Amino acid sequence: MKVYTGIGSRETPLDVRRYLIRPLADKLAAEGWTLRSGNAPGADQAFSRAHLATGCNDKIELYLPWPTFEAEAIDGWLYTIVARSRPQLEAYTIAAYFHPAWHSMSHGEKALHARNVHQVLGRDVTSPILSRFVVCWTRNAAGGGGTGQALRVARHYGVPVFDLADPGARERIERWLSI
Repeated sequence: MKVYTGIGSRETPLDVRRYLIRPLADKLAAEGWTLRSGNAPGADQAFSRAHLATGCNDKIELYLPWPTFEAEAIDGWLYTIVARSRPQLEAYTIAAYFHPAWHSMSHGEKALHARNVHQVLGRDVTSPILSRFVVCWTRNAAGGGGTGQALRVARHYGVPVFDLADPGARERIERWLSI
């Protein structure tokens, strides 16, 4: 299955969203790749919008921490691309394993981090279908926040990560896009 995870910081710069994420999502959609993302503002929504613009609505899996998360960013008919509107209970267990401060978080924060597990492992974390790779943008390529949680999961499972804030990863993606 050709599936990738497109995620990142809410602070992803506009030029990265417009000139890297958009053409990348366009090309991957054209090649039949399915996008997994989480609908957070910034990189997540940039990947989703770019993928949707190609008309490949059946090639998107959105994972939400709760049903109304960023609902204003999803038109009603787009709810058909929501793979999960809540994380599986098992995703919470996996998220707890990878998060260093799990016990100090609120239920909402835990739901966000459990949702990030699905972005890499897919709909059913008990029978995972791993993403082939993760493309993201994090400040200073440091992998912080919720994106960092997904990256810890990805690395544990051997899923390659391309952080667009890392000059080497960015150059590799730009070469592949022929920018």
